[in-house]
Amino acid sequence: MARYQRPRAVEERRKAEALSADWNEFVIQLLQLYIAFVYDIIELGQRRAINEMLSACRAGDGEALRRRILDYLEQTEFSEALEEMLDDERAGIGMVDGLMEEVVSPNEAVRLRGPVARALETYPDHPGLLLLRALTEALARDTDELTVTQNFGAYLENARGAYGLPPELVTRGVASALRYVSRKDEDLAELIERTFLERGVDRDQVRFLIADCGFDSLHLAPWALLNETVDMLDDRQTVTLNG
Repeated sequence: MARYQRPRAVEERRKAEALSADWNEFVIQLLQLYIAFVYDIIELGQRRAINEMLSACRAGDGEALRRRILDYLEQTEFSEALEEMLDDERAGIGMVDGLMEEVVSPNEAVRLRGPVARALETYPDHPGLLLLRALTEALARDTDELTVTQNFGAYLENARGAYGLPPELVTRGVASALRYVSRKDEDLAELIERTFLERGVDRDQVRFLIADCGFDSLHLAPWALLNETVDMLDDRQTVTLNG
């Protein structure tokens, strides 16, 4: 597993260390973990490839389809940075800002979208790539809202589950996404923010998002935190009165 992705191997080792102490049960459970891992990657990779083909077919005409195929296959100025992201022990989330700073136009978003989509066929659960796929789709001229939300949701799911990344790091990636997307499309940024808040985040994560992202790029998080604070004060007042 470490040859595939070192950050995910750390999480899988943690799961293995929690298995039964009985030797026979341990071997069976370990094989189940490994088979689930292999199937997960192969099946996700195939679905990813099919989904990218479907997205390309929605382009509208033959020329747009040809451009999407070329963008998918070409090596670009971003290819080397993506290779480095795959070797990053924190799943590349801290590298997203550096890459996105070079994306100053929709054309560059498209040039980054292609190699990211191609890399996800091999690494379909990689949090940094999933976050970049959502961002590049959001910043391209031919934005597909469903593709943005699907990839952003997959980022949250895999960063927390498959890779077991710290909540602060996951939230930092969300803050990066909101800063960039809000500059182009506030409605889409609000949808991303809502997706994050509806995934069962705690109060500390909301506070961290506000501190890292700033109020200008947020629509829902400050109000969610304020409402929760009011509810907490009401509960404390009720307990005091009843006491």
